Amino acid sequence: MTNSEKVAYIKGMMDGMNFEADTPEKKLLSAIVDALESIADTLHAVEEDTEYLSEYIEEVDADLGDVEAEVFDYDDDDDDFDEDDYDDDEEFYEIECPECGKKFCISEDMLDLESIDCPKCGTKIELDLECCDGDCGDCDCGCDEE
Repeated sequence: MTNSEKVAYIKGMMDGMNFEADTPEKKLLSAIVDALESIADTLHAVEEDTEYLSEYIEEVDADLGDVEAEVFDYDDDDDDFDEDDYDDDEEFYEIECPECGKKFCISEDMLDLESIDCPKCGTKIELDLECCDGDCGDCDCGCDEE
């Protein structure tokens, strides 16, 4: 039984008691029933608003989950470097983390850094870009593989 139904039941009981029209008891009980009716209506409105907001929060949470997955998901299969996503004037280089295998791009400006942290696992990757100028017998730089 809802609160409104309970108040209607009490109101019916009061009407069934056949109080005389202007007695203090009937005035008191009528005022109490009116107050209960107002409280029940307000409570019903609050319950409806709470249900609506609960559903709305669930939708926002789901949408936020989608955004988080798009922004923070490092396990996606979109590891390919797409030059159209970047400024044509800036050079980018693809790096693969030796620890987790995550491929990511760094800009030419970042090459001046001594190391960079993998965005997925946090492994520190040393950026040693010194080349042997074509004599790759003792290193793995790959400059003689062209």
